[in-house]
Amino acid sequence: MSRFYPLLLRLDNKPVLVVGGGRVAERKVESLLRCGARVFIVSRELTAGLKRLLHEGRLTFLGKDFSPEALDNKLLVIVGTDDMEFNTHVARLAKQKGIMVNVVDYPSECDFILPSVVRRGDLIIAISTSGKSPAFSKAMRKRLESLYGPEYGIFLDIIAALRSLLIRIGASEKKKDKIFKKLWNSDMIDKIRKDDVEGIARLIAELGKDF
Repeated sequence: MSRFYPLLLRLDNKPVLVVGGGRVAERKVESLLRCGARVFIVSRELTAGLKRLLHEGRLTFLGKDFSPEALDNKLLVIVGTDDMEFNTHVARLAKQKGIMVNVVDYPSECDFILPSVVRRGDLIIAISTSGKSPAFSKAMRKRLESLYGPEYGIFLDIIAALRSLLIRIGASEKKKDKIFKKLWNSDMIDKIRKDDVEGIARLIAELGKDF
């Protein structure tokens, strides 16, 4: 049995085709747009949300009826109509052109699948059941959302700033490991959660002694 390879893609200005215009397609489109993709859509019907995005100029509408030319120059294709025979047809054409395709709710037809995601700033936690149970992925996402609040995104920003500083001053790997270990084991996240600015400053100053 083949396994999916976990991967995060940079989609800035990359062309992606979505075939279908229902609520599922709307969620996919919104997610793609948040990541900066150029989204093209083909569908006989569009949700109110998709019509709004189209009116705002954030989507390119390629028509109501699918044609193979819609696949030209696309990086990815997501197919989500209620006609499985049609979905399979589009997927087959995309694969013939060497384009990776996702057929919603049919992992056996997919070259890639879309995980449930928890986002906390630049922190991304992705959950997948390899297509076996979207409901379980959703339940896990909700559990993780309750465990990892927005303070983790702020914590990541602090780590990134500290890492840049340590690289700039030429800190050794041993020294970096020591500082980050102290940070991991500190109560920084709790201080961020409580908006304890003075406590955060004291902790950072304490870490600075190890530079």
